[in-house]
Amino acid sequence: MWMRILAVLACLALCLALVSPALADQAQGARQAAQGGSGTIGGIKPVSPEEFAGKLEALGEKAYRAASPLTDVAAKLALAAAAVLAFLVVVVGSLVLKRVFGAALAVALGLLLWYCAPYLVALVKGLAEWLKS
Repeated sequence: MWMRILAVLACLALCLALVSPALADQAQGARQAAQGGSGTIGGIKPVSPEEFAGKLEALGEKAYRAASPLTDVAAKLALAAAAVLAFLVVVVGSLVLKRVFGAALAVALGLLLWYCAPYLVALVKGLAEWLKS
């Protein structure tokens, strides 16, 4: 029990040691800004919320485009495996195969959500805009 507490305290000390230089830079930047400094905090210029949202959206689109080829292959394999397992469940009727078939269907559902994610996000954004007006 004491070893766990000691390990947690050591982790907290390590995290504090890693974060303290950033906190010092932030405090120094805040002092400079209060004194009419350059407007940067720790050498990083402030950005508007719109610019941040644009960068975040661009990052999400890049990640989606990068992962799409992999998910295409995974989707084809998952659907093929689900079809084969469905046939085996009908023929053999094994409880283990039924569980594997359920897992394959769960993977297929996850891939369906992956492909529908852009449409769902657009739907939610459209609904939010409609509610604002």
